[in-house]
Amino acid sequence: MTGRLMFLGLVLAAMPVAVDLPGDADTTRSATVHTDLAAGGGQIALVVRGCEGAVQHLDHDPHKAAGLDVGVTLPYDLVIGTRAGAIGIEHDENSIVGWGGAATPLPGDSTVSARDVTNSYVNPYVGVETSHVGAGVGVLIASKPFLLGNGQWTESNISGHLRMGDERVMCTLKWMESVPLESEGHLTLAFDTTPPGRRYDGGIFAGMQGPYDGVVFGLRHRIWLTPAAAMQLKAAAGSHDQYGVWLTLSGVTPIRR
Repeated sequence: MTGRLMFLGLVLAAMPVAVDLPGDADTTRSATVHTDLAAGGGQIALVVRGCEGAVQHLDHDPHKAAGLDVGVTLPYDLVIGTRAGAIGIEHDENSIVGWGGAATPLPGDSTVSARDVTNSYVNPYVGVETSHVGAGVGVLIASKPFLLGNGQWTESNISGHLRMGDERVMCTLKWMESVPLESEGHLTLAFDTTPPGRRYDGGIFAGMQGPYDGVVFGLRHRIWLTPAAAMQLKAAAGSHDQYGVWLTLSGVTPIRR
């Protein structure tokens, strides 16, 4: 199943590059392909709490992920693309977590234990991105459920975002759209800025609703090495010694008609 999903992800990721662009002479917007390749990891906390919220048990588990986002910005501000990747959480054999312990199977899969969680996903999406506002929605297909911060599982099958502001200062609220997925939490509130005339941009974000316990806060900084290639470093930290560090390589390529 995982191998088929990854193959489907590669096929879908390549599809937008082959889109035959409309030849409407009225539009002045150029079409471009953007590509983000990201990988990294860190540590999440699996917390068991009592009825009054007191911590009864705490485990720290490694968390790692890699992801690819290939999208095309078409005339009339239309964006289509696909994200794909894999997430890994390595549980200790003695881990006792909120869903009942290390031997508890994942929902719908009696052969996979909670200490062996590797999740691959494909996320085709479509959106509209104008200079001052943007929105998008996607279908999320995953091989396993996603871990919430309270030790439960969710089978989310949608992604989406809403953006306000231009490239100078913008605010974005997004659900299941981080690259790689889960690097900024499942639900993310981000503020980004690009200084005029500079070859770098950056921002801050808050991530919640898993896989981290509670809320994590992060920073990102991107440097454009050339007009068409950039490198970004992203880091997040939260309570109970949770953290993550992620490197992203980005490219922008104009599509010739």
